[in-house]
Amino acid sequence: MLIHFDNHHYWENPINAHRPLIHFELCQKCGTCAEFCQRHAIIFMDHGGFEVHPDHCIGCGMCVHVCPNHAIELVEIGGIAVLA
Repeated sequence: MLIHFDNHHYWENPINAHRPLIHFELCQKCGTCAEFCQRHAIIFMDHGGFEVHPDHCIGCGMCVHVCPNHAIELVEIGGIAVLA
């Protein structure tokens, strides 16, 4: 599914190999990222910060775009977990 926001296009792709990384030293805890996340993958934690729920995140990059403090970046997920 194609998501449109602020003249940008974001592909909803459940196998995207990127996930957001929140830089806590830059995060002002405004909640904009969580508000705009259509998958509800960014959640407010008891310690006062935000975390990305990996089972819900599809790596669309919406949170990166809307963060007013540039505290989030998409990083490539490395490796494949092999269960023995």
